[in-house]
Amino acid sequence: MQKKSFNSIRFLAIFILICIAATALLSAYFIISNANHDCTGEGCPICAQINDCINLLNNITGLCLIAGLIVAASCLRTLARLRVGHFYTRNNTPVALKVQMNN
Repeated sequence: MQKKSFNSIRFLAIFILICIAATALLSAYFIISNANHDCTGEGCPICAQINDCINLLNNITGLCLIAGLIVAASCLRTLARLRVGHFYTRNNTPVALKVQMNN
């Protein structure tokens, strides 16, 4: 992969991470600041917005958990491949294979 393409993907990933973090922080701030508002009863717009923010935070938490599990699984898979590759390539020398070398 070209360096320019890799840097643009990295920038995009960091930008998305910052957007998700800002959304989560602003939603939490809205919930905390309006927790003791003067509720008008059924159909209160502030209560509806608080419920939307709670649902958003629950969804973000679930997505982060799934993403973390995917990253952990891919890291374990890579480590297993490296371990197996190291095991098989370590013994592939002419001396270990007892190969006669003719000059």
